[in-house]
Amino acid sequence: MSQEKSSHANLQSALLVGPFTPEEAARLRSIRTHLLNNPQYLDRVLDEHRLRFVRYLMEQGEISDDQA
Repeated sequence: MSQEKSSHANLQSALLVGPFTPEEAARLRSIRTHLLNNPQYLDRVLDEHRLRFVRYLMEQGEISDDQA
């Protein structure tokens, strides 16, 4: 089984065990698929992770405003 199919199966199982109706779970899967197929969304997610990492480095004193 491919990684994508395994991830989809895990998500489906989690949604059905959780507080979602089958219809809600199907809608959430549809939204997730749409977002993951949208390059602009993925770019934004990556940018947010990078900014969080830079903030962490600044909080730890690893870099300063002059270095960022």
